[in-house]
Parts: sequence; structure tokens; C-alpha cells
Amino acid sequence: MGSILAEWDRVEEAERLLLENIELAERSAGNSSLKNAYMTLARLAMARGDTGRVFDLLDQADQNWSSTVFQAESQRIRALIMLGAADSQYRGVV
Repeated sequence: MGSILAEWDRVEEAERLLLENIELAERSAGNSSLKNAYMTLARLAMARGDTGRVFDLLDQADQNWSSTVFQAESQRIRALIMLGAADSQYRGVV
């Protein structure tokens, strides 16, 4: 539902719901919900230009859940390309 709200540009509602879902998923080991919540929150942060938060969220996504590593790296590369940061300190990532 958080992803749908984000697509409808209801950003504040989406973020609130996604953060609630993360809390629930962490308690219930809901890997898929957790992954989706972090990925959507990262996209919302990118849309707001909150680049520090983008990378914090992606780091959280791949820190404890190995199934999210590929998706987090893909999202990280996408963010770097959008930011024109391919030549920055993240050069080895791309």
C-alpha cells in the first residue's frame, strides 16, 4: 500500500505507512515487505532530493537482508547516475 500511495504522490502518507510496515516486518521477519518498504522509501527520498537518506535507506536494506543486496545496489547505481556521481567516491560501485 505504501508503494501505491507513493505512486499517487501521497508522499507523507506513503512514508508513514512504510515506516510502520518496517517496524512490523522487523518483528515478524517479513523479508519481502521489508525490502519493498526500504526500496520505496529510498525512491521517495530521491524524489525529494534527500540524497543522504537515499543511501542510508539502501544501506539498511542490504545490511541485514541478503535478498535485497542486488536490488539495493541497483537502486544505489540508479541514484548515482541521476546525481551524476559516477565519477565521485562511489566510482567502484558503478
